Amino acid sequence: MARGRKPGSGKGKNYFDQEVNDAIVEFNSTNDKTRRDIIFYRIIYPALNKLVENIIHKWKFYNYESSYEDLKLDTVTYLFEQLGKYKPETG
Repeated sequence: MARGRKPGSGKGKNYFDQEVNDAIVEFNSTNDKTRRDIIFYRIIYPALNKLVENIIHKWKFYNYESSYEDLKLDTVTYLFEQLGKYKPETG
């Protein structure tokens, strides 16, 4: 019996699927702080958080001067600050 990847194991691994893409567009287009907070914490933050976790572990970006959580939060914060630059037409 051949071993390897499970069928379909590559599906569902995208951090930014259409739902997150649409949420970022809506996040950037609304000025309502409450709505922006809801969009960010329910949809965008989980995707950013998982992306950052995997980047840190894959590339071993461990910083011995600060904790893993501090590194992760700093990186998520940086990505949050970049959300305003997102252009849906270019992805």
